Amino acid sequence: MKALAKNKTDKIDSEALAHLLRADLLPESYVPPRDTRILRDFVRRRAFLVGMRTKLKNRIRAELAKRAIRPGRPLWSREGRELLRGLGLEAVDQVMPVMATLDRQIAHMSLDLRRMCGEDPRARLLTTIPGVGYYIALLLVVEIGDMNRFPDSESLCSYGGLVPTVWQSGDSTHHGGHNPRGVGVAQVGADPGGAQPPAA
Repeated sequence: MKALAKNKTDKIDSEALAHLLRADLLPESYVPPRDTRILRDFVRRRAFLVGMRTKLKNRIRAELAKRAIRPGRPLWSREGRELLRGLGLEAVDQVMPVMATLDRQIAHMSLDLRRMCGEDPRARLLTTIPGVGYYIALLLVVEIGDMNRFPDSESLCSYGGLVPTVWQSGDSTHHGGHNPRGVGVAQVGADPGGAQPPAA
C-alpha cells in the first residue's frame, strides 16, 4: 500500500485494495483442505520435538567438551547413555530424563506417521525415491499441497525455499543463499530420523 499512496491511512488502504480486487489483481491465498492442515500440524510438531532433542544432545556434547571427556563410543546408543548416566555430572543427569521423554513422544508420533504414509498414495509414491522415507514424503505432501497451483517447477522450488536469491542491477548480478521467504521444506525436513525409526 505504501507504493500506491504518499499518505497511508486505513481508508486509503481500503480503497486501494478495493480497486485491486475490482480489477482482479489480488491473488488468492492457498488454503489447504482441513485434513491436510491437521496432518501438516502433526508433521511440524514432530519436527519441533526432534529440534528440541537435538538441542539437548548438543548441550550434552558441550558439557563433555568442557571437561575434555571423550566417550569413545556413540553417545545415543544404549551403551553410550549408560556411560553418560555413570559420569555423575549434574548438568547431564538433568537433561537425560527430558531426552527420554522426547524419545518416547517422537517414537509414538513416528509410528503414526508411518501408518499415515502407507494410507496416502502420494506419500507412498514419494517413498519410491531413493533416500526419501515416510517422514520426508509426508512433509512434502503437506507442505506442497495441491501441485496444480504451481505454474512450473521453478515456482515450486521457490516456494520450498530451494532457489538462491538473486540481486541484479545493470551488468552486476549477485547470487545469495536460499530464499528465506520460502516455507523451508529443506530445512524442516533435515531430520535424520525421517528415513528410519528414531532410536529409543
